[in-house]
Amino acid sequence: MRACPFFMLERIFFLTWGDLGLIFGKKDLFIFIWNAMFFSRACAYGVRAALFLATRTDNRPVLVKDIAQRLGIPFHFLGKIVQGMVKTGILVSYKGRNGGVALARSTDQIKLREGVEAIDGPDLLKGCVLGLPECSGDHPCPLHAQWSDIREEIEAMLSEKSVAEMTKDL
Repeated sequence: MRACPFFMLERIFFLTWGDLGLIFGKKDLFIFIWNAMFFSRACAYGVRAALFLATRTDNRPVLVKDIAQRLGIPFHFLGKIVQGMVKTGILVSYKGRNGGVALARSTDQIKLREGVEAIDGPDLLKGCVLGLPECSGDHPCPLHAQWSDIREEIEAMLSEKSVAEMTKDL
């Protein structure tokens, strides 16, 4: 199996949007957003686990401890994440001697948004990017206008991008 740079990302430093535009194209911007700004570590781990399962050549279930070891994710933490992904229908769990977890559907039917919402919740991108409680169109924060455009792009990407599409470049 080929190594996936996404699996190996550990630390991302906070950069301004201008820095990101100079250094990375839109394709890589998602990875920076994922690691530096919005999505939880649990969410990143869950998506990495789904991508790992999607890149396997066989569809047999894989033990969570094997996924955790391969991806360098704490086993017990990944176990809790996987439970949520099973509950929402992204993964399926098999018990017994040949048990483990596998993708519940084909990779082209699983959208990235499902994984994000299963782990981080449906309201993840709804709040103020600065965390201000009163941020709205009527009372905008200093980044409200820019964040609205970026949020729309991220929401569209999450809704359109499937696990199959993400594995194409691996």
